[in-house]
Amino acid sequence: MINNEYNFELQPGLSKPRQVAELAHNILVKFKEMELPDHLDDQLAILCTDLSDFWSASKDLENKLRILLNEKHEWGSIGEILVDIRSIIDHLDRHVKSVKKPINTITNFSYSESEKK
Repeated sequence: MINNEYNFELQPGLSKPRQVAELAHNILVKFKEMELPDHLDDQLAILCTDLSDFWSASKDLENKLRILLNEKHEWGSIGEILVDIRSIIDHLDRHVKSVKKPINTITNFSYSESEKK
């Protein structure tokens, strides 16, 4: 039996940017295999980038929360961790704003295709 499930854990030995790019590529392939029309390629590119960056940022946030909760800190290091968390949130915010149109467009296309069958 073939396991087609995607592993969402960071892989040791692979750089994180490479894994983010691979995830974006896998999302793109999934939609193209489902025959998403070419006129939606620009929206798909944004969707793939934003979703893979959400994944990456969620891993960064998880790591910062783990450090915050599991290590002993002085107030200065708490401030540094909170600045890092704020930076992650700001990064996520840009992607939240960016992904809304493509996710709505491709969702509408998905529903219209499902009604045809």
